[in-house]
Amino acid sequence: MTDRQYDGDPDDKRALDEIVERYYLRLSELAAKIRRRSPRASTTAASLLNDAYIRLCRNPPDRRARGHGEILAIFAKAMRHITIDQARSKRATKHGSGNPPVPFDETVHVFRDPGALSPEDRLNLECAMNELERLDGRKAKIIDFRFFLGMTADECALALNLSKATVERESREAKAFLISKIAPKQAMEATPDAATH
Repeated sequence: MTDRQYDGDPDDKRALDEIVERYYLRLSELAAKIRRRSPRASTTAASLLNDAYIRLCRNPPDRRARGHGEILAIFAKAMRHITIDQARSKRATKHGSGNPPVPFDETVHVFRDPGALSPEDRLNLECAMNELERLDGRKAKIIDFRFFLGMTADECALALNLSKATVERESREAKAFLISKIAPKQAMEATPDAATH
């Protein structure tokens, strides 16, 4: 049995509903992971998944959305954007709170617990993610899967039809890129041969 593809027609929600029904348990697990990683968040896993669904109904995926990996990628991106919107909202209500930027040696922590970031740092990470997505969409998906959804390298490899080694390599490359964008000065200082280049 093959997946019915959502054809991008805003009036045809039935195909999107079938996809959500088919992947509901997996998407619920992923939403719960995001929620657990952000214990201070006010949203529940169910509301995060529902918000992602509503967002997709308003702005449906195009005809290129095919199969398990692409569907997970679409929902991962929607859920990431929801958490970023929440960060923007918190930042607006606490503007000028004086939170210092995350130092470089703590920036690596972003990739273990993105939910622990301040709203300001979450917005900086989102800007870097948008740039990564423009440059290399596959690496951006890997970051979405591994660090925003908490998928293992094996799960990510299966979803994207890649080898585990490729996922791990591109994950390292993407993390290095993001760190260089989030904390460029500290990244240069941390590079042993930075002064010679």
